[in-house]
Amino acid sequence: MLRFCTSILKSAGRGIMNDPEVRRVVGKYPRLAQFLKRRLTPDERFGLSLTLGFSSALLFILLFFHIVDALADQAVIAQTDVRILNLVQIFRSDWGNQVMLFVTYLGKGETVTLAIVLLSILLVLINRRHHILAFVVSAGGGELFVSLMKHLTHRNRPPIGSALYVESGYSFPSGHTFVAVAFYGLLTYFLMLRFRGKWKKFLIFWVGTVLILAIGYSRIYLGVHWFSDVIGSYALGLAWVSVVITAIEYRKKSRTAEEPPALVSRRVLVIVGTILFALWLAFIIVYFRMHPLPTPSAEIAEQMTVIPDDAVVDAIFSRYPRQSENLSGVPRQPIDLVIVGSEETLTKALGDAGWLPMDTLSLSTIGKATGAVMRNRAYPQEPGTPAFWNNRPNDLAFEQPTSENTARKRYHIHVWSTSLVVPDGRNVWVANTHFDEGIKLTSALIIPTHMIDPAVDKVRDKVRDELVQTGETVLAELFRNVDSMLGQNEVGDSFFTDGKACLIFLKSS
Repeated sequence: MLRFCTSILKSAGRGIMNDPEVRRVVGKYPRLAQFLKRRLTPDERFGLSLTLGFSSALLFILLFFHIVDALADQAVIAQTDVRILNLVQIFRSDWGNQVMLFVTYLGKGETVTLAIVLLSILLVLINRRHHILAFVVSAGGGELFVSLMKHLTHRNRPPIGSALYVESGYSFPSGHTFVAVAFYGLLTYFLMLRFRGKWKKFLIFWVGTVLILAIGYSRIYLGVHWFSDVIGSYALGLAWVSVVITAIEYRKKSRTAEEPPALVSRRVLVIVGTILFALWLAFIIVYFRMHPLPTPSAEIAEQMTVIPDDAVVDAIFSRYPRQSENLSGVPRQPIDLVIVGSEETLTKALGDAGWLPMDTLSLSTIGKATGAVMRNRAYPQEPGTPAFWNNRPNDLAFEQPTSENTARKRYHIHVWSTSLVVPDGRNVWVANTHFDEGIKLTSALIIPTHMIDPAVDKVRDKVRDELVQTGETVLAELFRNVDSMLGQNEVGDSFFTDGKACLIFLKSS
């Protein structure tokens, strides 16, 4: 990377110096020009490496304190934390839980400490003892700094109900994530220096990057850290590693003598390195088996509130929002269905009306849906992008294929549970509806998503009429939820609505 930056700067520098105006400025301010030249010269002790390192550290420190400021003001990033935590829980599975637990143990203090001890043996054999200090400062010193930041911010961890296991201490920033950057980031840097060849360096860089990102994601997945805890740790960790690497580069340029040769042959190094790595991996496996996820206890059910049949609408919207929301909490499409009934009767009634429960999101169903959309084929239970309401992704989702029988077009319902029940025990649900009329690329992420028909009320009325026709309803009437409005949904599609919602009572099971 440094060589690449050097070649770019040299070629750019030759072009700039041929500009008459630049030459005039250089002649007028020779001392400033000389200062800038030294700062951008690769071979200078205080040259390009120091400039890049200082600039990178400053950039990431500014990003870190921007996140801290956002948390202090309860800005958008803090409001997004709850929704992301709830969204990630959709992807949990028994297999995924075990993988994420193993990954998170790669960033644990015991694992990293043993790795540094074993690496020290290897570094002594290759005559690079000063690199041991770099690892100790990067991982150990960084951990002390993170502990200080935790006690300064005093941020609580996510609620226990969202976590797969309990962690003690404060939440911001994430210690595991910081150590992942501080240790594995520095290890990636050393390996890229050690190995020759662009493809080897490329592979090392991406393996290190994926590992660091996976450890951060595992903290959110397991429910022990907020999203902003992890992002803040990435910023702080990258700033810290930038300082450490800059110090190493400065030391290299300050030394006139060549680095001493290794104490043993390359073959011995490979054998010793393999043995040490096997020992480290064995430790992780043993630790993983001795510290499994605790057996989940029976969930504490949310406290349910009994409300009269004739007070459902008032009770819902005096406690809950009237509109769905995007990931940042900005209100979007109004709720247009309020359904009273058990989950069993709700699923049966919609099934009798031709609606199918959608598959849950997973890598396999996402791949299947992508293939169906690209080939314009049917996928009747194609999963959809989760919608948010009251900080939560939808609990249930249903779709109804069109006569064209293609995954690109479908009728769609998002359904959320509430903590309200009527006296006979039937649950109160809220939902919003729309028709997916095609596929588009989102402008932000350049990924395909469905675009909706703006006339969302037509789907609300369609669902109401179909449920009435099944004979499963005892009441279906419109009421005013919000004023008539124009708006945009989560992916920027426009919609319009008369602001009414339909209250539907299903028969008791």
